Amino acid sequence: MPKITIDGTEFEAKDGATVIQTCADNGIDIGHYCWHPGLSPEGNCRMCLVEVEKAPKLMPSCMTTVGDGMVVKTQHTSEKVREAQRDVMEFLLVDHPIDCPICDQAGECKLQDYYMQYDRQPSQVPLDSKVHKPKRQKFSEQVTYDAERCILCTRCVRFCREIEGKEELGMINRGAVSLISLYNDEAKLSGDYQVNIVDICPVGALTHSDFRFKKRVWFMDYTPSICAGCSRGCNVTVGSHNAKVYRYKPRENQDVNQWWMCDEGRLTYKQVHAEGRLLKPRLRSGGDNSEYTDWRRVLDRSADVIKLLEKKEGPQAIAAIGSPLASTEENYLLKKLFAARFPGAKVAFPAADLYKEGGPDKLLKTGDKAPNARAGAALGLTDTIESVIEGIEAGTIKALYMLGDDLAATGPLAERFAKAAEKLSWLMVQSPYYHATAQRAHAVLAATHHLESQGTFINFEGRVQRFAPAIKPQVEARTGVQILQDMAAALGADIPGGEGAQVFDALAAEEKQFSGLSWNALGDQGAKLGQ
Repeated sequence: MPKITIDGTEFEAKDGATVIQTCADNGIDIGHYCWHPGLSPEGNCRMCLVEVEKAPKLMPSCMTTVGDGMVVKTQHTSEKVREAQRDVMEFLLVDHPIDCPICDQAGECKLQDYYMQYDRQPSQVPLDSKVHKPKRQKFSEQVTYDAERCILCTRCVRFCREIEGKEELGMINRGAVSLISLYNDEAKLSGDYQVNIVDICPVGALTHSDFRFKKRVWFMDYTPSICAGCSRGCNVTVGSHNAKVYRYKPRENQDVNQWWMCDEGRLTYKQVHAEGRLLKPRLRSGGDNSEYTDWRRVLDRSADVIKLLEKKEGPQAIAAIGSPLASTEENYLLKKLFAARFPGAKVAFPAADLYKEGGPDKLLKTGDKAPNARAGAALGLTDTIESVIEGIEAGTIKALYMLGDDLAATGPLAERFAKAAEKLSWLMVQSPYYHATAQRAHAVLAATHHLESQGTFINFEGRVQRFAPAIKPQVEARTGVQILQDMAAALGADIPGGEGAQVFDALAAEEKQFSGLSWNALGDQGAKLGQ
């Protein structure tokens, strides 16, 4: 491995690495616009210039490969570099519209940051003399382009070409009137990953229609989490304020989603505020419809009915169905509850293809809409939905406790399950939503969305990834872990206590496939089962 001296300190560099990559790997910040670690280097912004010993001029660090014995000075130690960066900033700001007060990028804009860091000079061009370009151009329903703010770094062009494999954007014109354009006036961006160009735009030239003018970024709280839109489990950062979620942005994880995420998954944050959210528990006290009630009443009533059925029919008359939409901890506690209280009873888990919608694409989407489909096998939940339905139809199963899934409206067994559910003496559904199955239930337990709770999902590759609450539970909804613990207490069963982190540690100490894992060891990047 070549050795390089940067600002007086020697480092080892990866073979073939550029200077800017080596600096990034070692925590040395070099100002840049056009360089992105997931794209090919372009070298057009000239912001990342460095001083290289024996080189006749300043060199772009994104285009300069490290050589053994190379000596480099960055802006931290070189006045030449700082002067060059000030000049670059002056050129970039010559025709900039200075509309920061209405720009969505304000607060996370590299043009603002570097102006304060390197420049701080007044513009020499009056506002009414600046070159004007198209504004608010709709590249698609999701992406809006402002050419006056654009610094022509071409990150968006390279993303479309290199990551999506589409030649949809290019640079046109010359000099001060250059801009990014679609290839014809009728064209629109296509594909399932187009909003990533908004994420990687270093300024406010590209904005996302869903977030545009919704919230100033400095008001929001940021929480690392997981997208639950499919079994990939893309790492995301959740932006929220005052108990409302405003956006997902992809969070780097080289083992899962690199720097990207799909447009469909990006909008799944809206499910936390969706119409049909359950905000209080419900109980059927007569007739066909349940009504809102309090937690004590629904838990006590459910426990009383289940105890009577168990006494009359035996423990195997009570069954449960876990869910690939619920956390690993919820499925584990369901298993523990039934092992402790109803030995021999069925604890089923949906088939792996229940939420399959076609095959995977070439980038991130897996085609499986369940974020935790691997949990059933990892926890040894081998009973099938069909076996539970058969038990209900035969009259041997009288009560059913379900997590999450709307089995009355999902999958090939939906119609059969809906009919069988009518035969149950007691159907208890734990879910964030009042869906078709919940509407058939005698007791509906209002659970939180994963953005309101703490736990883990296991992605399709067996990587266990944790999530934390970005907002507080809405109204009277409780976390799935808490509901199961409360139900266990009402039934007189002893199961692990605590929040998701404590339950995961108990799970990892007991379940063979989770051996060696712990909540803290998962970190923000996750860890694979069996490692």
